[in-house]
Amino acid sequence: SFTVLGMFAGTVASYHSNAQSWKWAFMLGGLIGLFAILLRMLPKVSHGSSIASHKRTNFNFARSVTASILLAAGLSGMFYYNMIFLNGYWQIQHDSIVVREYYVYYFLVYAVALLLTGIASDYMKKKYRMMLLASALLPLLGFTTITSSNLNFHFINIILLAMYVGPSHAILFDLFPREYRYRGVSTAYSIGTSLSGGATSYVCTHLAQYGNANGCAYYPVFWLAFVALLAFIGVYLGRDAISENAIVE
Repeated sequence: SFTVLGMFAGTVASYHSNAQSWKWAFMLGGLIGLFAILLRMLPKVSHGSSIASHKRTNFNFARSVTASILLAAGLSGMFYYNMIFLNGYWQIQHDSIVVREYYVYYFLVYAVALLLTGIASDYMKKKYRMMLLASALLPLLGFTTITSSNLNFHFINIILLAMYVGPSHAILFDLFPREYRYRGVSTAYSIGTSLSGGATSYVCTHLAQYGNANGCAYYPVFWLAFVALLAFIGVYLGRDAISENAIVE
């Protein structure tokens, strides 16, 4: 939620007319980063167990890395499509001021939904079902929202996106034992994010241009469907990998 708070500040800054307002997001991000470092320095509470008292069995490194890459690729692809590409695309199709105002509210709703879905997934123990449902519904609704003149429909997509992202980080860290966790997650997540997130705006822009030339506005949604499929497969692989990587006494 701290990360999304920085994104929300950046969106507000881009909407604001002050030429210097873009600096707010960087200043807020720096303060949040410092706060996060201070939190990491706090002593951890022990619950009477130690790392040495646990043993990781059946750890499949290749499966965990593959699941992490697919999860990250799907997550970043769906995020960049809904929060970055559509922002620019709709500013061409609609009043740009109205679209930027909507995106301030989109990020606010996303931040709240992200927090609530993360908490709900922990209490309800339904994180896998939530993520599978979100990755299945997002591309289906994408065919409606991309051509809709009512931008309120996109709030549903924002909530579905939060349903996937909220529980995803807990699954990512469960994919690796403690001795491999940080390097495993950071490496695989960076690869998946770079492959999908970095390509989404570029690919979808070209698909939109090609679609407009051929009288079809749905072409960018096919990329959303592709990354959602990666996300869907990543959840399945991640669930199996976590089951194999069980911790026993």
